[in-house]
Amino acid sequence: VSPYATSPPPLEPINKTIKTVLFDDGLSPFHLPLAINFDTCLRCPTCPGYCCPNESRSSSLNRCIDLAMREYGTEMWTGVEAIKFIRGKSNRINTLVYRKSCSTKTDHVSADLFILAAGAIGSPIILQHSKLGSKSDQLGRNYMYHAGVFSAGFFARQTGAASKFIKQLGWTDYYFGTNDFPHKLGYVQMLPIPGPLSIKKEAPVYVPLSLAAFLYKRSIAFAATVEDLPDPNNRVELHNDQVNIHHQFTEYDIFRSKYLKKKMSRLLRKCGASVVVGITSDRNQTHTAHQVGTCRFGNDEKTSVLDKNCRLHDADNLFVLDGSFMPTSLGVGPALTIIANALRVSDYLVKEGF
Repeated sequence: VSPYATSPPPLEPINKTIKTVLFDDGLSPFHLPLAINFDTCLRCPTCPGYCCPNESRSSSLNRCIDLAMREYGTEMWTGVEAIKFIRGKSNRINTLVYRKSCSTKTDHVSADLFILAAGAIGSPIILQHSKLGSKSDQLGRNYMYHAGVFSAGFFARQTGAASKFIKQLGWTDYYFGTNDFPHKLGYVQMLPIPGPLSIKKEAPVYVPLSLAAFLYKRSIAFAATVEDLPDPNNRVELHNDQVNIHHQFTEYDIFRSKYLKKKMSRLLRKCGASVVVGITSDRNQTHTAHQVGTCRFGNDEKTSVLDKNCRLHDADNLFVLDGSFMPTSLGVGPALTIIANALRVSDYLVKEGF
């Protein structure tokens, strides 16, 4: 294990106070491990809600794709939409049909190996259009995104949220529940409030923009990830070339989210917030972060779309390596799990001689 290239910046004054309160409450807050080069980081207050202005924040583009194009001859085509796969005479895919943006004409590309990573919505739609992956009737089903919780506290004094990088603390003490609530929850971290316009939009009562700007400078927010359990009725479906998406949180998801919202709101008050507001994902249908689950993997092709190495059960040379392989959504963001699985399957592909 290699150490981080740069040390994180010291905690902002408001975060030092919050960390003390969390410790006093019996929690174990930690400095968030972030894939950011803090030697060049500009400490933008809106991180991570916007693109990094100088690429200090790592991404798949600046850490993987650019390197692959520069040193390994990889090509990246932009403005191209994958339409469907075509299977040859054997149990192998030999062609991908695609279309350039703003064009009705299609073209195709052939290969010995195909890796699909169009996300939990795009991947099942492409497979459905290709008439692949439907053996188990699980394709497109079990669509999940986290039953997230967001709590914002507004303080009498300015917190630095409008001008400083304050996403610094997180804790996992509630991951498997609490002594009085033995239900799996998830992790909690600090997040910046996007800005005055978001405050104005999400406020339960009318708030003029000038007041929203005033509150923004005095805000602190906690965000939590609560595991959204798989439900076959939650699905992504292609019907007459129309993409239909259905998702509804279960009562159990909402029950756990509301409990965690109360815990987070109580902590914000202990940190000194004069006013606290909170929202759970069942009340906010515009937030659909961490989409996973629609091409679940497994050993039994009767109950899964992919095998244990994320190979499509009915195609020998087509692998799905995005979040759709996951059979559950976990209580954390799925990015590292998706990356780890892609590396695992990549090793398998190399060993098998693909």
